[in-house]
Amino acid sequence: DIMNIIKVLKEENVGKRYVSDGMELVLVRGFSTLWLQDEKTQECIEDMFNLDEIVRMDFEEIVDWFKVPVDTKILVSEDGEDWVRRYFAKYENGRVYAFYDGATSSTGSNESLLGWEYAKLYEE
Repeated sequence: DIMNIIKVLKEENVGKRYVSDGMELVLVRGFSTLWLQDEKTQECIEDMFNLDEIVRMDFEEIVDWFKVPVDTKILVSEDGEDWVRRYFAKYENGRVYAFYDGATSSTGSNESLLGWEYAKLYEE
């Protein structure tokens, strides 16, 4: 999901990682505010861009698939355009695997797993 700065700068997002214009950023808590920092340089985004530029930026969350619980609702796609809902099974060799056709860990099996080129968390 593409987000703007307003959706990113929320307390519940502290520690989440985002990508924007090729930069990998992490949301951290300061003494009295939240900051987006470049993971490589540790510079705050507010020091690199003016407010007008930040407001126009798009952010996409970087998902650590190794930490996603089995049966989490996800969206998957082969082309990055047409998305279908599935339940997360595992992450292996750079691919997200989901249970086939709405199955979960309690109703599916390892034989019913499909690997997908594109995946993202499903937000209700």
